[in-house]
Amino acid sequence: MRPTLSLLCVCFYAVLSSGKPSGDDRRWLVSLVDLVELDYQDHCDQRAKATWEELLGSSKGLPLKLERDKAYGIFARKQKTEVNAAFTAHSMGADDDVLRRRVKLLIQPGDTLLDTKEWIRLVTFGDTALNRLRFATDYDCGYNTTCTLRELQNNIARQPDEEILRRMKLSWENHLPDIQDYLDNILPLLKNASKENHYNLIEEYWDSLVEYEGAMLTARDIWQHVQPLYLKLHKYVTLRLRGAEEVGKPLPVHLFRSLTGDDWSNLIESLLPKYPDIYQKVHANIQLKDIGGLNAYREANNLLSQLNLGEVPNDILEESAFNGTCPPTIV
Repeated sequence: MRPTLSLLCVCFYAVLSSGKPSGDDRRWLVSLVDLVELDYQDHCDQRAKATWEELLGSSKGLPLKLERDKAYGIFARKQKTEVNAAFTAHSMGADDDVLRRRVKLLIQPGDTLLDTKEWIRLVTFGDTALNRLRFATDYDCGYNTTCTLRELQNNIARQPDEEILRRMKLSWENHLPDIQDYLDNILPLLKNASKENHYNLIEEYWDSLVEYEGAMLTARDIWQHVQPLYLKLHKYVTLRLRGAEEVGKPLPVHLFRSLTGDDWSNLIESLLPKYPDIYQKVHANIQLKDIGGLNAYREANNLLSQLNLGEVPNDILEESAFNGTCPPTIV
C-alpha cells in the first residue's frame, strides 16, 4: 500500500510549517504516523504472504519468511527513531488519547526494538525451530514406522499402548530446539527487549504488549480461583488412568495422548465411559456457533463472568491489537 497524493501533500505542508506553533507540530506528527502505519501495513502483508508460503511447505518458504521477519525488525527499530524525533511536548493535547496510543505503539513496538543482531538471532531461532517441527518426516509412529507431524498427532490420539505412546512423544521432543541454547542465547533477549521498551520488569513489559495494565496480576488472581477445580480434574484423571496410589504424583504427558498435554479429548472414553458422546455433542455445538478468532475471546470472557471470576473490560477488545494495522497474532 502506497501513500496517496493528498497524504503526501499534507506531509509536505507539515514539513514546511514544522517550526510554527503546536497545531503545526501536531499535523506533522499525524502525517508521519499515517505514513509509518502505511509502511507497517506493507510489511505485515509481506510477512503474511511469506508465512503462508512457509506453512504450505514451499522450498522458498523458510528463507523468505526469515528474510521478511528480519527486515520487519530493522524497519520497526528505524521508524521508532523517526517517530520519536517528531514527537514533542507541543505535538499532542491532553485529549489526544487515540494519537497518543498510536505513537506509543510505534515507539514501543516490542521485541523488534532489540539490537539488530539480537533480533535476527531471535527470529532465526524461532522460525527454524517451528519449520523443523512442522516438516520433519521421521517421527516415530509406532510399530517401526516413521511419519509426518500430522500423522504422529493422529496416531498418538489412537494409540492404547503406554510404552509406544512414550516413544512417540519422545520422537517429537527430539525435534525440539536445544534447551541449553534457548536458555543461554534466547531467553536473555526477553530482558533486553524489556529494557529497550523502557520497562524494568518483564511483567510490566508483558502487560504493555497486551495493553492491559496489571494483566499478569489478574491472570494470577484468576488462576487462584481456577486452581482447585484444575487439581480436582487432575485427581480424577489420575484415578481413571493410573489408580488411587498415583494420585498426587506427576502424570506423564504422553498419557493424555497429545504432544503437549493441552488436549484431553482423546481420553474421553476412558474418563467418561458411560457418557462418551458428551464431548462429541459439545464439540459439534461449538463448531456450529463459529467460536473462533475474536469470538473465542468474547466467549471466554462470558465464561469468566458466569463463574464470578471477573471480566475483561470492553475497551480491551475494542482498542487492542485486534484493531491494529497488522493482522492479530493469537498466541
